[in-house]
Amino acid sequence: MRKYQPIWLALKKDLSVSISAPTHTHGRILQGVRKEKTKDLGWLYKESEIYKKHGIKEKSNGTKLTLKLVPITEISVHTL
Repeated sequence: MRKYQPIWLALKKDLSVSISAPTHTHGRILQGVRKEKTKDLGWLYKESEIYKKHGIKEKSNGTKLTLKLVPITEISVHTL
């Protein structure tokens, strides 16, 4: 099992996960979980079938990092 895969699996199952880690590692953890999301081809295929996209929203409070899987409802279109 890869390093951030257990966090991604818990996030996918519960839609929210909180972990305790030093503040200087929060960015690395978020990046690793986002990478796990892109590697999960079964989940991405399932999402594309039901025309939904989800993003990862993070909140840091001291050493506590909370990640939530939230639906992306707005698509921003920039016109010139």
